[in-house]
Amino acid sequence: MTTESTKPLVLAAATDRNYLPWAATALLSAVRSTAGDVSSLEVCLLHQGLADGDLDLLATSLEAAGAGLRALPIDSGAMGRLPSGAAAHGGDVGCARFLLPQLLPDVKRVLYIDADTFVRSSVAPLFAIDMLDRPVAAAINVVLPQHAERIRGLGLDPKSYFNSGVLLMDLDAWRRTGATEQLLDVLDSHGERLQWVDQDALNLVFRDGWLPVPIRWNCQNSLFNWRDVAIEQLGEAEVTAAVTDPAIVHFEGGGWAKPWHYLSPHPLTAAYRAEAAAGPYGPPRLVCRTLTNRVLARAGGLWWAIGVHDRLVASGLHRCSP
Repeated sequence: MTTESTKPLVLAAATDRNYLPWAATALLSAVRSTAGDVSSLEVCLLHQGLADGDLDLLATSLEAAGAGLRALPIDSGAMGRLPSGAAAHGGDVGCARFLLPQLLPDVKRVLYIDADTFVRSSVAPLFAIDMLDRPVAAAINVVLPQHAERIRGLGLDPKSYFNSGVLLMDLDAWRRTGATEQLLDVLDSHGERLQWVDQDALNLVFRDGWLPVPIRWNCQNSLFNWRDVAIEQLGEAEVTAAVTDPAIVHFEGGGWAKPWHYLSPHPLTAAYRAEAAAGPYGPPRLVCRTLTNRVLARAGGLWWAIGVHDRLVASGLHRCSP
């Protein structure tokens, strides 16, 4: 007989072929950190364009780490026409989590993690929290001043806007409240007003119904790079606790914010790259490892190189795909 205590802890992520090594790193870091604390683990991977060989390789690695794999192809048609800005934030892949309540009818709760996360501690305590019948639990998003006005323009409060990169989902509550349909309606009705498409939509639908969790469960780049802003929003004690002992690191943002970017300044970049190298797809291929960036980094260090790099890219004098 299956009881609540023996049901698997279900992790979910979404990826296409380009992000597969990073999604695998996120999932394997979560499984390796958690497997000893739960009776069983299952990974649900929403995917677009993956071959059977890719999935077999990942399944073998997850099984060795202590988890089974359930692979679900993404039905692009199920989400209708996405805003043009969706492409920069994962497109169909970024919004695919909206479909989990229907795709997993036998599952009550899922912990969704973005492909650019790195799990450092067991997620069992997060998965087990009392969600108070709320559909989602998440950490606050550190909103930089240049983004606050746009968020207010959506009718949202920047100080209570959550980050969707780590999302504990009560799928029963989603099904009961019709949340998936509401999210798809928001994508359709708000269109180009949604810049961070999936995250904006989730905040609009759940603005009054989400449960905050400590930011160490979604330790964003902002806590390291714009610490003063983070402290103003969250308080010094919570920010210090998160950067000192992050449970889940989230490399949100583009370009050098990612640990697979040659100029990544994050203090956990080396640890992330070692985790990725131990995964099924081998050592990570660093992007933007151009001669220009290599010279800049040696000449003045990473932060100086990043500043010059960004000015060169903005002026069109240097090309560097994120």
